[in-house]
Amino acid sequence: PTARPLRLERAYRSLAPETNESIRVLPPKAIVTLALDAPPPQPRSAAHPSTGKILWAPSWRVGENHSAPDPVVLERLRRRIEEMERSLVEMEERLSRVQGKERWVSQHAYYARKREWCELRLSLLYCQRKLDPRTQANPNYLYELDPDIATLGAELNELRIKRRIYDYVVAALT
Repeated sequence: PTARPLRLERAYRSLAPETNESIRVLPPKAIVTLALDAPPPQPRSAAHPSTGKILWAPSWRVGENHSAPDPVVLERLRRRIEEMERSLVEMEERLSRVQGKERWVSQHAYYARKREWCELRLSLLYCQRKLDPRTQANPNYLYELDPDIATLGAELNELRIKRRIYDYVVAALT
């Protein structure tokens, strides 16, 4: 593997959230998120029509959604989230004490647990949105950006990446 020069200096962020730098050369085996200068390409306009033809447009729902989250299940979900938060604190304390191979294995377990915790929080948030009278009165909420869900989704994505990286690290240790 060799370093790859970039055509332009770019802002980037590594997996460590405190890293916000610029980069001209991408090191071998590096995982970075680069900031792009331009927005993604837009769909073709009337001025530049597409030659494609939609034969069947999928719909979002078949009918009205009459289901509601079960309050007993939501309470169980809240308790599970609280239990996992306590477990994560214990795991963080353990991470500060262990070294070597045990550290890598413990870090992997931590990311796996934190990912599960984040998934539970996202499920709870979806259910809370479904029960919220403001969203019940507005069926278009399903199509609108929810900043809380977007933030939690981004956190979950980061945890998926970290956990997957540590899958490989732990596999390499055995």
